[in-house]
Amino acid sequence: MTQDVLVRKYGTMLEVSYTDGRGIEESHILSLLRPAMTYTYVQFLYGHAQRDEVTGERHRTKQTRTKLYRIRDNKIVTCCGYLQKIQEILTAADYSVDFVDYTPPSTREHAFEPDWENVRNHIEFRPRQEECLRSIADNDYGVIDAPPAFGKSHLMAMVGLLFPKAKIHIVTRRKDVVQRTVRALRRFLPNVGQVGGGKRDEARVTVFTADSLHHSDGDCDILLADEVHELMSPKHSAAIAKTYTLSRNYGLTATPEGRADGSDAKLEYLFGPKIFEMPWTEATELGLVVPIQVIWLPIQCASPCDGMEGVPKKRHGIWRNGDRNTVIANAMRHYGDEDQVLILVETIEHAIYLWQELPEYELCYANIETEDLDRYKRNGMLPDDYEAMTPERREHLRTQFENKTLKKVIATDVWSTGVSFEQLAVLVRADARGSEILDTQAPGRVARIHEESGKQVGIVIDCMDNFDRTLKNKSQKRYRNYSKKGWEQIKLTPQELADA
Repeated sequence: MTQDVLVRKYGTMLEVSYTDGRGIEESHILSLLRPAMTYTYVQFLYGHAQRDEVTGERHRTKQTRTKLYRIRDNKIVTCCGYLQKIQEILTAADYSVDFVDYTPPSTREHAFEPDWENVRNHIEFRPRQEECLRSIADNDYGVIDAPPAFGKSHLMAMVGLLFPKAKIHIVTRRKDVVQRTVRALRRFLPNVGQVGGGKRDEARVTVFTADSLHHSDGDCDILLADEVHELMSPKHSAAIAKTYTLSRNYGLTATPEGRADGSDAKLEYLFGPKIFEMPWTEATELGLVVPIQVIWLPIQCASPCDGMEGVPKKRHGIWRNGDRNTVIANAMRHYGDEDQVLILVETIEHAIYLWQELPEYELCYANIETEDLDRYKRNGMLPDDYEAMTPERREHLRTQFENKTLKKVIATDVWSTGVSFEQLAVLVRADARGSEILDTQAPGRVARIHEESGKQVGIVIDCMDNFDRTLKNKSQKRYRNYSKKGWEQIKLTPQELADA
């Protein structure tokens, strides 16, 4: 017998209940929906490993089953991103689902009336961008999954042009990305504000840092969350859910899956299913990005990290591994003064150790502790007159590298995502991590088209760390992630490396 279920929507919130008002807490409906609205959150304990009381084994992660719903007044309450999933699950179980939307209209008249002519008068569409923009116009929420070079800044400008009467908030995690987004939007939109990074200037279109959302009253018609995978941490995702309760919310990312803590499960909860997707292979075929070629350096050395785990393994196996750093440095000497090369590392510690082999390179990083800076100077690893990085200096380095007046840089994660180096053709992955997100975002630095330089291919140089089982497994994981993108991969033998 078909049973009736009522789904009410108010802004970004959903309520699921029986139409006759029966309690839902122990119902069949909840048993059906619970698995789809629950995920495992993985908390990394780093140096604070916990010992199992029974086995005595030390655990460096803590896993918690986390519910993305609650029970209130005998109703299931969750976010509207799950609407499609809830309807599909209940319909398949032979429930009759009634849907009612109680969301009030925008206080700004004509906020969602599209002006396509306004878009075409200002921006020329790249392949599939008009399709993507129409998906946004036709859906009240959703996730945009597209490669780094798809043109997300252009897309955000298009949304502002398409809905000229709408108030729009854009949120991203990094301060430097906020600044670049504001500059890009101001080429097309006259009224763009910034909140965060030392500024608090709101406008019709305002770009927020994620850490500045406490300054937002949530009063907007459209929310665009840029690099949304970075915003799924407990802190930032909670701020988004609390702040933006009446807007149409869209998430933009090239990596909707792959967070190590499992929190990418909240992406659909907050923003709904994918409404647009472009695989990397398609972006290459359409000429939006150059083909990527991955060259693997074989690292053969005595293991300096036997029996170590966690940070000590990284410190001795990667960051301070002189043999490994020498292999990387020797490979870099095949590139001339005019070749632009970016080496990505995980920590400033690794950057400084690698810099001993490549002193002609500039260092770029977020910050360094005063005591660490003094220690490196005492050990002769940094000159006595070396001054710590400042935001102004980091922005200057970015500008120089972008216009190619700066050719050689060793950088931490400040440049692993959210930057646009169109002329860059050689990227070195010295970081040795196994992150599906980073394996997409980092190579995106060399994927951009630059017709003036005639760049035909983006080269990614990575390390096959054969000296340690755990590190080799991470290398092989990166290899598999690159293969999923369809990238050509070349594994050099030690002899080929020596002869190169």
